[in-house]
Amino acid sequence: MQATESSEATMAARFLSVAALTAVLAPAVGNGFAWAQIPAGCTANSFTTPSWLVQDFTSQIAANLTVASFHALNRATNVTAELRCTSTTPTAGWQSCRSRNQTEQPFLASFQADTSTAWFMFNETWPCDDMTPSQPLTFSALGNGSVALNCTTDESETTTCNSAKPLLVKAALSSPVKITPSYVSGPPGHDIAGCASQPAWEVVASQINLRKLSGQRQSGNAFVIVRNDHLGYTASCGGVLSAAAGPQPLSCEGQVPYRRADKYQIDTTLSFEPDTFALGIDQTWFCDDQDPAQPLSITGSGTIPLALECSVFNETTTETTTFCSGGTDGTVAGNVTARGLLPPYSLNDPLPTGESCTISSVTSPAWWFNGFETNTTTANSDMVTARFGMELQTAAASTGNFAIVAADGVPVSEVPTNSSADLQWNKCVLQSVGDVALAPTGCEFRYDMASRFLGLRVNWTCSDLDPGSPVMFGGEVRTLVPEFTCVTTGTNIRCASPITEPWRANVSSLAWM
Repeated sequence: MQATESSEATMAARFLSVAALTAVLAPAVGNGFAWAQIPAGCTANSFTTPSWLVQDFTSQIAANLTVASFHALNRATNVTAELRCTSTTPTAGWQSCRSRNQTEQPFLASFQADTSTAWFMFNETWPCDDMTPSQPLTFSALGNGSVALNCTTDESETTTCNSAKPLLVKAALSSPVKITPSYVSGPPGHDIAGCASQPAWEVVASQINLRKLSGQRQSGNAFVIVRNDHLGYTASCGGVLSAAAGPQPLSCEGQVPYRRADKYQIDTTLSFEPDTFALGIDQTWFCDDQDPAQPLSITGSGTIPLALECSVFNETTTETTTFCSGGTDGTVAGNVTARGLLPPYSLNDPLPTGESCTISSVTSPAWWFNGFETNTTTANSDMVTARFGMELQTAAASTGNFAIVAADGVPVSEVPTNSSADLQWNKCVLQSVGDVALAPTGCEFRYDMASRFLGLRVNWTCSDLDPGSPVMFGGEVRTLVPEFTCVTTGTNIRCASPITEPWRANVSSLAWM
């Protein structure tokens, strides 16, 4: 370690270089997620990854008869069907297969094959009640695919064929909504050649601040940017340093684009030894560059001695503050400490979650409301401009990204209306949007000031699962706005509630297409 006196200008320049680098990386840094597989139920899996995994295909061709068998795992329900198929050689086209463990729900399977390829078509219906116990959802899906075969012929001229590897058959849903769920590109670097080799990291930049009192370290902080060169993946890490001896942990966030989350995500943890400047790296990443049917989870670790340039400033007789910065020249090799085999083709699966536009709209449709207010004048107090916020419910709490809707000329009265059906419908004007994915595409409402009744007919669109085929929803909402007070200022009258928390109202008469 080199310690030299430094001017304030030099210190500012060093802080600026790291700050500038941070600014470049910051827009791409997303929220950190646990790398492990996230458990999900039947409903979430059925919406996000409806598909079958075909395994153990084998067939025998003798004379004019072909007999085939295979397993088809429904990846949404985790139920495997054992299928057996027969066909006569002169018969062209698709042949039906029978399930040895047929359930109450139909699973229609067909196949055709030659001595190099087997083709499959599936049509299955199944129920899920984990998110809607009182009214199970029925899913129907269709899909097709093909797999290469390895065939041999014995002395009796019987040809035996086996599949070279498992086959993933992706499905399109026909019920409860018509979508073909999109998959993701997978964790960064998972398909780069050599991603399973010995890890190598580069410290792109680091900034260390240490405060000492009477020669003893009291506190500090560290910021380090590391790059896995095999993956092209960068992580930004930082944390507070204490007076404790030994390595201290730094938390990390990965550089990932803003898109639908992967099911598996890279996890990086660093440890920094303030006295020796030793940086420890532990990272778990994923690789299927050789075969998507055999994806790997890989954990590697390494220790890098940081070559830092340090400057001492704010020095007194008892207290000093030291600033250090630097990186590494080239890469530093690490070691693989663990490897694990993951389910076939799983690295391109999205993170299954019930907190999404489509799934929430089908299973528990509701809207959040806030900030209801009316404005009018003393000369025209029987007509108001009504304004409030709306946000589609996708979680247990509002995200705060409300769309603001309003309407002029809303009639009001201090006498309650006999029936809400007598109230005037007012077309919503969308004044601002917090999150377009959670905003209505159209609505109209009616309002009774005396009873605080608010009724809406609202439309919205969800494209989170299948951007190419958005699902259009519509329904009705009936709710009560919070109690409010009215304040007159000059000739203006404003009525609003002192309650700032959003409230929730369910959707009825739900329909989609």
